[in-house]
Amino acid sequence: MNYLSELTDFLKQVQPMLNILLGGILAILGGIAGAWLQAKYARRTRMDQIIAERAVDANSEAYAHMKDIEAKLVQDTLQNTYRTILKQQEWLIKSRLYLPGRFPDKWFAIRNKLTKAVRLQQKLAKTTTQQTADKLTQLEGELKDLVEEAILEIYKEMKLSRIKA
Repeated sequence: MNYLSELTDFLKQVQPMLNILLGGILAILGGIAGAWLQAKYARRTRMDQIIAERAVDANSEAYAHMKDIEAKLVQDTLQNTYRTILKQQEWLIKSRLYLPGRFPDKWFAIRNKLTKAVRLQQKLAKTTTQQTADKLTQLEGELKDLVEEAILEIYKEMKLSRIKA
């Protein structure tokens, strides 16, 4: 029983020191947890910044490529326009993650319609039929519409409105 009273007396004397020690340990753990959370959020924020920067670059390049294709549809041959889109295909694949919503789908639709248009143009050169000429004219109109839709995807993503001339 003597040991129990001595232990109780000892604990009463040491209790303030134990409280300080426990408080110190909890403060250290809190500091570690705070630093870990801060680092985690800082990494996430930096990653979001990098993604946003790449998205802006990709949208800028996408706009330039679409404007190039739009101009070629009016001023150049369908074959040259088709070659242009094929040259830019590697860029599209590298940038796909950063491009707006349906832009890649529009790109592939333009490429596929250009393929059909080039084939129709070759067919038209061999045999001139009104039906083939009408299909080619229709395809050219669809191509222009698809390019316009792709450009609008970029505008939407960047929250911009078209400049009206």
